[in-house]
Order: sequence, then C-alpha cells, then structure tokens
Amino acid sequence: MRTIPPCPYCSSRLVVCMETRERDYLRCARCGLVTRRDNATMGGGPESGYLDDRFFEEAARDQLDGHRNGIYDSLLDEIEATLHPGRLLDVGCGCGFFLKAARSRGWDIRGIDPSRKSMEHLRRMLGNVGVEGPLEIFPDDERFDAVTMLNVLDHLEEPWKAVEKVSKLLRPGGLFLLRIPNGSFHAAALRLLLMLGPEAAAWRLTVIHRYALTPGFLERLLSARGFTGIRVRNARLTESVQLFGGRGDPINGMARSLLWAAVRSVELASAGRFLIGPSLSVKATKK
Repeated sequence: MRTIPPCPYCSSRLVVCMETRERDYLRCARCGLVTRRDNATMGGGPESGYLDDRFFEEAARDQLDGHRNGIYDSLLDEIEATLHPGRLLDVGCGCGFFLKAARSRGWDIRGIDPSRKSMEHLRRMLGNVGVEGPLEIFPDDERFDAVTMLNVLDHLEEPWKAVEKVSKLLRPGGLFLLRIPNGSFHAAALRLLLMLGPEAAAWRLTVIHRYALTPGFLERLLSARGFTGIRVRNARLTESVQLFGGRGDPINGMARSLLWAAVRSVELASAGRFLIGPSLSVKATKK
C-alpha cells in the first residue's frame, strides 16, 4: 500500500479523491486542497518542464499567436476600475504580451519568469523590464501598485509562499489579480470524461497541474495572507478555447460566446455561489 503524505499546506490528512493510470490526486479533509500524489517527487519550483526552455516550446504558442490578447484588455479594465496606472509586476510574464498591453495604457511595468527564451523575447520587445528566475529571487525592496499572476499559481510547488511574497511586494491598498484554472470545474470534468471515454482524451480536455485550486481554497489562502475584498468570478474565455472547428472559425467563436453567456448567467443568478467556468478571475486588495 502506497504511503499518503500529509497536506503540504496545513499538514492535515489527505485522502485519495481521484485515481487514473497516469496520476492520482489527493484531497485534504481540512483545507480542501487537491494535490497530485507525486508532488513530493516532482522536484523544486514549478511543474517539470515549466522552469526550463521546454515551456517556451510547448506552452508559449497561445501568446505568440495572439490568442490571449483578447483577455488582456479585460484584465486591465478590471484593475483600472480600482487603480489608476502605476507600477505593475506580472509574475510568470512569459513573452511579455500582457506587459506590452499594460505599458500602452500608462503602466510602469516589470515582469519575472523562469523561462530563458521567454525572457529573451520580452527583452527584444520591451527592453530591460524583466527578471529571469522564480518569484522568490525578486528583490524584496521593490513595491508595486498591482501584481498579476496569469495561469501560474497552480504550477508552483508552494503557491502559499508565492502569495505571501506578493503581499510583501504590494503597497498597502495594492491590488493582486489572479487568473487560474477552476480546480472544481476541471476535477469534475475529468471524472466525467474518464467515465465516458479514453483517459488520454480526458487529460487533453482538462487542465490540472500540480494542484487543482478551488474557489473556496483560494479565498481562504488570500485571507490568511492579509488580503481583503476578495472577489472570485468566472474568467472570460480565451481564443484558445476550441469548441468546434479551428481557432478562427466563426462558429467556434459564436459557440464560445454562448458558453460564456451561460456561465455568467449561472454566476449572476446564484450571486456568485456557482462558479462553473473553466477559469477563475480572482481579485484581492492588500490590507
């Protein structure tokens, strides 16, 4: 019988919540964290392949093809509903396209990312505004009005330490904006797809990295690290969400718009209790 380690966040008991041929997931009975069983053997830092240049080769296509550009303005609109443009740090900035959009709207930008090739692309496009490496090496004496982390937190070995670091880097009243896969949605979708078809197809259609972070866990994590005004919502769908046909297919775009409208309707009708979209937008203010 394989030994089950304690919860990496609160040290409480973990139980198996999902078993597949490829990997198993465990859930904490106390805090609700869902984690991969093999986290202890995955190595330090983000998920294997994320720190090195394979990330650029395998995961940067959506940035380079422009399929995330549509969400950048909506994210900046969300920040600017609270703050005027000031200093902004993007954690896991990749090739720098979100930072480019922020600069065009008057923000003083900085970025950090562990991928060497991504940072080379950023510097060619925006100049010397980036730091290469994990978040923990970022200078503690810098302060920002806003920190963003887009599709990064669930890759990290200890996301709670990253949130604590962000809190130190923010000025009082500063804004933290997260975009992250909805752990509740993808765990439920994976269970359903495993019952209906081949495991390989189920993994292609769901997004679960080192952790499946749920709305409830994210609220507790942020609150425990000095954030207030925490708001978790369904995030707008990106161009990379394919339903029918190719990325530029008008039918695909229409179907994506209808799906987004349905997701938002459920969220509004339930006063935010039902977050059924594939991604979450999380906004919080440093006390």
